[in-house]
Amino acid sequence: MELARHYGFAIDPTPPRSPKKKGIVESGVKYVKSNFFGPRDFVDIDDCRSQLKTWLKTVGNARNHGTTHRRPVDMLRAEVKTLRRLPKVRFEAVWWERLKVRQNAHVVCDRRQYSVPWTLIGQKVDLKINDSEVIVFHEHQRVAQHRHPEIGEAATEEAHLPEHRVAQRHRSLEYWREHADSVGPATRSYVDAICSSDPAISQTRRVIKALTLLGTLPADRQESVCAHAVRFGNTKYRALKTIIADELDIGETTPPEEFEIGTGATMRFARGLSFFIQAAIQKGADHGYN
Repeated sequence: MELARHYGFAIDPTPPRSPKKKGIVESGVKYVKSNFFGPRDFVDIDDCRSQLKTWLKTVGNARNHGTTHRRPVDMLRAEVKTLRRLPKVRFEAVWWERLKVRQNAHVVCDRRQYSVPWTLIGQKVDLKINDSEVIVFHEHQRVAQHRHPEIGEAATEEAHLPEHRVAQRHRSLEYWREHADSVGPATRSYVDAICSSDPAISQTRRVIKALTLLGTLPADRQESVCAHAVRFGNTKYRALKTIIADELDIGETTPPEEFEIGTGATMRFARGLSFFIQAAIQKGADHGYN
């Protein structure tokens, strides 16, 4: 289909299992195989091309065709005036993929990421792919076009991202540490606790997500929430939401302004108190205690 669109010709498929309806033009392939390739041997591809050129001039295009009873070379001279010019751009083979837009406003194809307008998050888009680029369509409308990045990398157009994401893309973890400092010592300690929770994995996204949530609160409440979170080793985003929603930080005895900055690190594989409580309950049930 892509080849037909590129060169401007129509495809007229033959019905299944109907050999008599096939065009006789296919007989030309059989003729070339038997008359040219059959009785000849070739030293290399250049020798084959040279012999083919001679054969076309003296035999293939000079004979009287069995159906038209005219020489192909004469028919070409008559038809050449009506032939279309070839496109200026050579045809490139393409393939298509239908993919779902992820929450980061990208689609993933062949271990590469390509951005699309963020308004399409969660929707399906069609990718037209060739060796050099990807064109993305949504409901037959072009919405993005990218050159291929390196494997494992992303091709991102900033116009495709929500406004708040554009600024975040170019900010380092150090920027967010300084931002936490501007709020207060407890907030900075909370950010440090997240960063030290697993040094082998970048925690920038977690820090941004947490500070974005905290940014919806007044500065003094941010400090109070962070002080509570670090005091109890709660560096998970879900725990932060619970502290805010249930107001677990309200009424704390240690004022945020007296909070001492520390790493607040939690052990990645350590079990929380709830684990031991549940284990004790289960053990009692196993022994028949109520």
